[in-house]
Amino acid sequence: MKKLSLLVVLIITLKTAQFVKAQETAAEPVAVKNFFTSTDDLLSRNGLTAQFSQTTDASVHLQGQDKFSNPRMRHLLKFSLTLQSKQLGWQDGRFFAVAHSHGGRDGAIYADTFQGISNIDSSNRTHLYEMWFEQNLFGKKMRIKAGKVDANTEFAFVENALDFINPSMGFSPTIVGFPTFPDGHPSLNVFAYPGHGTYAGLG
Repeated sequence: MKKLSLLVVLIITLKTAQFVKAQETAAEPVAVKNFFTSTDDLLSRNGLTAQFSQTTDASVHLQGQDKFSNPRMRHLLKFSLTLQSKQLGWQDGRFFAVAHSHGGRDGAIYADTFQGISNIDSSNRTHLYEMWFEQNLFGKKMRIKAGKVDANTEFAFVENALDFINPSMGFSPTIVGFPTFPDGHPSLNVFAYPGHGTYAGLG
């Protein structure tokens, strides 16, 4: 019989340097403020949006032989760029790319779980996670998305589970071989939006 382990997970999400309207504080150095303001203006003029974020998880056993000892920590750094197609001469399209950098220890190895305990568990590496182009057509009644895509951002996602860190909350564990985190996959996806809150997607 497998040892039953309980884990507590602390999530610290730091959203820093979102080049979109850097917040002004009394203690903020003028040089730093001017840098982010000028960078924001430069990106905005060229139809670009850049975002950076860091998420850190820590987990520890609450019972068992090694309870309250040897905590496992992991982090995920994200940097993304979005370019609106109107800057290139046409409407309702956008290019998107995001890079991930993983570090720390995979908590699922120590918890004896099949689907993991954290949405950021992965091997230590830095890589291009997603890169795709998306175009809306016919008054946004149709959308085409092509490139390296995380399938869980378009299919089998549970919108109300976005705040949970356990992967089982994001999509059903009965879906085997789902092309999702920690790496996107090349794909072509087509969506139709006939109205009245309904849509259909194929990819």
